[in-house]
Amino acid sequence: MSFSVNFCAIFALILVTGLLLAVDSLGGINAGSASLSLAAQNGDALSASDSCVPVVPAVLFPVSATDPTETPIEITVNDSGFSLNELDMAQSSMRTIKITNMGADSHSFVIDKLGIDSGAILSGQTKTVVLENLMPDLQSVDFYSGIVGDRADKFRGTIIIN
Repeated sequence: MSFSVNFCAIFALILVTGLLLAVDSLGGINAGSASLSLAAQNGDALSASDSCVPVVPAVLFPVSATDPTETPIEITVNDSGFSLNELDMAQSSMRTIKITNMGADSHSFVIDKLGIDSGAILSGQTKTVVLENLMPDLQSVDFYSGIVGDRADKFRGTIIIN
């Protein structure tokens, strides 16, 4: 036999109890009617000063210990070149670029200065690259497709780092 607890029901009970205690401590309900003090639980006489201080948990809902998910900059590449040849990125410790190949031929995404090479991105395939630990004085980096036959002027761009 297993025992399961309905989190919503327990949460609602705690919330209502806390609200009743808050109203009682402010004198909004006749003295003692909403009090859940230790004296009331033991059957002792209640007075207007008897009240229980509600203990409210610091976190009511689970909080992730990981960083929020970063939304990548998305660009496409086809047989004519990159959809964007200039990417403007805000200064932070990590940046993500998602490259989708919409062309018939394979292409790639390379940044020599950062040692990044996506490898061949086949037709219809998407690859993601992450720019990490950028030097604070780095103003820009160039990217290109390293596939033989991709024209340098069409398959080239710059990432501006502000």
